[in-house]
Amino acid sequence: MTMGSLVVGVWCGTSAWAEAPLAVPAAPEPAPHVAPAATALSVADEARLRDLLAPTQTLSAENRAIYLRGLREGNRESPGVNAGLDRAIIAAQVGETYAGTIAIALGSVPTPDPAHYTKPAEPPRAISPELLAKVREYRRRRLEVRGEVSYSGGGSSVSPSPFGMGGVSITQDPISSSRSWAVYEGPLRLDVPSYYASVGQFEKSRALTSRVKRKQWVSRIYYGVGVAGVVTSVVGYFGSLDANSPEEARTWATVGAVGLGASLVGMIGGSFPAASASKLRSQYSKSVDIGEAQQAVEAQNERIRSELELTPEQVFAVEVAPETGTMIH
Repeated sequence: MTMGSLVVGVWCGTSAWAEAPLAVPAAPEPAPHVAPAATALSVADEARLRDLLAPTQTLSAENRAIYLRGLREGNRESPGVNAGLDRAIIAAQVGETYAGTIAIALGSVPTPDPAHYTKPAEPPRAISPELLAKVREYRRRRLEVRGEVSYSGGGSSVSPSPFGMGGVSITQDPISSSRSWAVYEGPLRLDVPSYYASVGQFEKSRALTSRVKRKQWVSRIYYGVGVAGVVTSVVGYFGSLDANSPEEARTWATVGAVGLGASLVGMIGGSFPAASASKLRSQYSKSVDIGEAQQAVEAQNERIRSELELTPEQVFAVEVAPETGTMIH
């Protein structure tokens, strides 16, 4: 073998090696997300899921997810219904339509993977002055049932030590709480007659107002008797001081005793109808069922929405915007 042939052989081998592609192992493709198979729902659970999802038909996917998360928290539904709500929340988060959300909630199609979803950016939308005025009007007139908690007690009393050592004993009174509810119009709490009037139940408002006025009238009569009794007792006291004989003094003393008794009866007797009138006017549990109140409030809010020509989407944004930052457009 000559040197030339050796060089040619080496050059050919080098060229062939340079032109051959390198065998690089391909990266494994990520396995598609497969949601666990949903357990079969009972007929009752399927019907319940459809009822719970029905109010979200006109909502956007974002607002539907907000609504369903609020519905899911703290409910007492069956495990099957709650599992369906969890699937519906995921479907709404990834932008599924109402029909798609129903199908995913019922387990008819696999649950999507939120990790593979990127929310599209939405351009900011301006609110017209007319819409802003309507939103403010709705927020001012909107009715809402709210829970209330009142606390009492919690004070302390100081008394000398019973052992006579010069110290004091401090007794801490326990704090007790009571729960109730009321209807608010915007930021203002309505009394019960005003609530009846605000939801259009004027007959009930007039009837309750009449009951309250009658009790207040009876209370005023008692208080008048009490005031007259105080005056009589004072007159009897001073009359007994100026009496010219023991018999006259006893007479004036009797007058004073009768006046004192009348004052006690008047003041104590007047307090009961006054307290009853106050409770009838301010405490909803005395005359209103909370379920009926909720239905009446929702119906009135719907009337306000129709009157102001707001869409369900806009009203939903008004109700959840302070907590979620949902935009009104």
